[in-house]
Amino acid sequence: MIGAMTGTEHKRAADAAWADYWEQDGGAEASVQAVRGDHHAERLTVFWKNALRAALQRRSAVRLLDAACGTGIVGRTAAELAEEMGTCDLTGHCTDYSHAAVRAAMSAGSGPRLATAADARALPYEDGSFDLVVSQFGLEYAGDDGFREAARVVAAHGQFLAVIHMIDGGIHEECSGNLRILDAIEQSGLMRMYGRVLELAERVDAGRAAPGALSRPTRLIEAARLRVCEALSGAPPGAAADHALRLMADWTQLFERRGHYGAGVAQAWISAQAAELDAFARRMRSMLAAARDLDSINALSEVFRGAGLSTVEVDTLVLGDAGQPAAWVMSASAP
Repeated sequence: MIGAMTGTEHKRAADAAWADYWEQDGGAEASVQAVRGDHHAERLTVFWKNALRAALQRRSAVRLLDAACGTGIVGRTAAELAEEMGTCDLTGHCTDYSHAAVRAAMSAGSGPRLATAADARALPYEDGSFDLVVSQFGLEYAGDDGFREAARVVAAHGQFLAVIHMIDGGIHEECSGNLRILDAIEQSGLMRMYGRVLELAERVDAGRAAPGALSRPTRLIEAARLRVCEALSGAPPGAAADHALRLMADWTQLFERRGHYGAGVAQAWISAQAAELDAFARRMRSMLAAARDLDSINALSEVFRGAGLSTVEVDTLVLGDAGQPAAWVMSASAP
């Protein structure tokens, strides 16, 4: 149960949930794909292509750091642009707290030449090491110290540019909606019931229990499914809603065809699904906790000014069709 853990245990479990996600979906940008990947990723790509092209056009050589890189999508976009433009010699670096993320970033083909697993709060680089420091939905997980370190490694005449989770923004609302559905599944006890009913059904099939023994547990499952469906009712499209519907449909097929699976296979599926739901909820909680409001963004502006990056600008980024801001965009330049 999530609520029974200490703060440190929560952090470790969330880190493990992201690491597993990056290992399994290394080609995707996790913070985006964890919500509605295709819906947002295309517009983020357009944003970064425009911003990075402008930055690369100013120099014949650029040392770039993709900080808290996740799967390295921003560094990869920069490398592809530099090759396309042919006028900028780009040396790309990326770093992330997670070894799994760094491996995913380096295995994606074109992208950063050098990668390091490191805490963003203590970057292993000298002051002023990079002409361009970028981050997409990454540094906010490291807190103010992560941004302070990013500012430290920006070189003279260099630039910092980040897309940051926004409290009450479009992605934040989607994460909240996902978490409500995931919590509804947990509170319904559906996964535990699936396991118990399957175990009982296997006993019935083997003649060790009467067929009528399944009646009450089956009704309990239907009641739990109804509670989940009530949470889904009226919910906007999202990853958790899709996952819940697929989960219930897969269970129905699994239960009806249970005799076709080897011993323990169905129970292993239930255990794996329960673990994925738990990891999914942890990722959503960590994204919500990392998001920033306007006051904390303004405070970050002072962090950059205090580090000598005198020109700091804050804007919002719209990713959805409704025109609602989804993220902060922060840029800072060193004299």
